[in-house]
Amino acid sequence: MTHSSQLNINTDNAEIIIKKLVNHWRHKMEITQENNISTIPFSETAHATLEHQPNQLIATLHTEQQEDLEKLQNVVLDHLNRMAKQEFANTWHPLT
Repeated sequence: MTHSSQLNINTDNAEIIIKKLVNHWRHKMEITQENNISTIPFSETAHATLEHQPNQLIATLHTEQQEDLEKLQNVVLDHLNRMAKQEFANTWHPLT
């Protein structure tokens, strides 16, 4: 069973924030980018997508283990906050 959640952040800097984060993680993971979506493979059973839209950054997580989902939510949000140099709300929504 796959566990998924999504975080929507209202920001005019989504593309810049994602670019910084992709560059930060690129040396650890083989990140793929297509159009406005970057996919980050954390493991064989967990990955994230980061998408930039006008005025919005959308982070989506998919994992096989619930405990991995909770851990990765914190990791992704912490890194987005650091790359943006501001604090975004921790409002992940489960996806069905």
